[in-house]
Amino acid sequence: MAMINWKVRLKNPTFIFTVLLPGLLLLVQMVAAFINNFIHPIGFTISDDALSGALGIINFIAITFFGVGGVIDHTTKGLSDSENARSYDEPK
Repeated sequence: MAMINWKVRLKNPTFIFTVLLPGLLLLVQMVAAFINNFIHPIGFTISDDALSGALGIINFIAITFFGVGGVIDHTTKGLSDSENARSYDEPK
């Protein structure tokens, strides 16, 4: 983790939208499922259809962004690699 330039990555909007946002959405999903399981014995519940629909949307967004984020160089502007990175034949 020490060899990753987090300062540059956190300033890059593509990193925020393809890594941080989906991670946050999945965290919200886990918290919602926990709360639903916790409040159910008290007598409150979120309907299974509502929860399932919301979680399906969250999962779709998260998986789509994670898929795009896996191929993006988060230390460069935009969605393409730098000129230097495109010149590599093997990882450095």
